[in-house]
Order: sequence, then C-alpha cells, then structure tokens
Amino acid sequence: MRNKIIFLTSLSIIFIVLSACESENEKLKYPVIESASVEIYSVEGSDVEVLHFSVEINDYGNEPEQEYNVRFVIQDTHISDLIAAEVIEIPETFKTVSVPKGGVHSINAADFREITEEYKIGEIKKYIENNKAVIVELYDGDRTITQEVITTFVDKREK
Repeated sequence: MRNKIIFLTSLSIIFIVLSACESENEKLKYPVIESASVEIYSVEGSDVEVLHFSVEINDYGNEPEQEYNVRFVIQDTHISDLIAAEVIEIPETFKTVSVPKGGVHSINAADFREITEEYKIGEIKKYIENNKAVIVELYDGDRTITQEVITTFVDKREK
C-alpha cells in the first residue's frame, strides 16, 4: 500500500511539472509587447492636437502565420472623453513571420486620435503614467493573448 501511495504521488508530481512546462511553452508561442506609449502631437498648420497610441510587438520565435489583432482599451474616463473613444481597434490583422535565427521581427501598430475636449498636459501625463488609463491588448477572437498597461507618455508638440 505504501509503495502504491508513493507511486501515485510521484506520478501526480510528474504530471504537474509537465503541465507547468506546457503552459510555459504555450506562452513562448505568442508575440511579446516590446514597448507601448501615448504621445501628443500638434498637427502642423492648425490648432488641432492628437494623441498617438502606439505599440511595438516582437513576434520572433513564434509559430509562423499566427494571426492576432491589437487594441487599446481606454480605462480612464478623462482620456476617453478627450478622444471620444473607449476602445481603439487597429483594423489590420497581424501575422507572425518566420525569421532566420538571430533575426527579430518587430511590428508597429498605431492610431492617431484628435483631442476634442479642453485639457491640461500635466493631467494627461498623470493619467497615463499613474492611473493605468490605457491598456494595449493583443488578441485573437475572444481570447486575449497578452496585455500591458501603458505608462509612457511623450509630449511631441511643436514648441
């Protein structure tokens, strides 16, 4: 009886370890968010200012031709009111590519949104950097592959 318990316990531990390895390997198959930011720009020759939502994605080492989409989820009402949107979906569907060893394949996904409300630059910066106002998500259908809170805000307006 004691040997049977030891055998079953050992077998359970092996299955748990194998299951953890499989989950870790599964994570490696999907694209990785390298960097993400929200930037403010002035539109040349006008009073219009826009927020630029961007993400750089590294899909090196993934299964080739794996499809995914990108969206920016605006969680802070101050930011969503400024651009009159709660979700910004990039219309393009991205596919991972096969890259020779040592290569890196990066994708840039971005969207510009006009600021339609009065604002103070310090408030936008505070909301982005401190309040988890914007999340970038990579997804496939109803399944979220990965997500990251954007905490980088850059002022690129003409001075």
